[in-house]
Amino acid sequence: MASGRLHGFYQGQDRGNSVQFLIIRNRPTDQFLVAGYRVVEGGREAKVESLSNLPLNATASAKLKIENGVFTLQVDDAKIVSFRTSLAEAAPYVSSGSAEFAVAP
Repeated sequence: MASGRLHGFYQGQDRGNSVQFLIIRNRPTDQFLVAGYRVVEGGREAKVESLSNLPLNATASAKLKIENGVFTLQVDDAKIVSFRTSLAEAAPYVSSGSAEFAVAP
């Protein structure tokens, strides 16, 4: 279950290298939220991708996985998004909102 703003994985202790899932309201006048992800490399945004627009009061279920450098994301029942990253060791984090993580050995 994901709600709020930012959930993702980062390289070891370095959040300057991360993959992040976001649910945001871009402008105060927007009548919808945007669900998507961004890739941060060396502290700079390297890629941003919008996946769907949601109602303002939405709660989304997001499945995030990173294994052997491959990041996989699925929001609700939408198509799975998958791509290779430079992350070798990843730790989950939440900067706001709420999230539930299952961490495998």
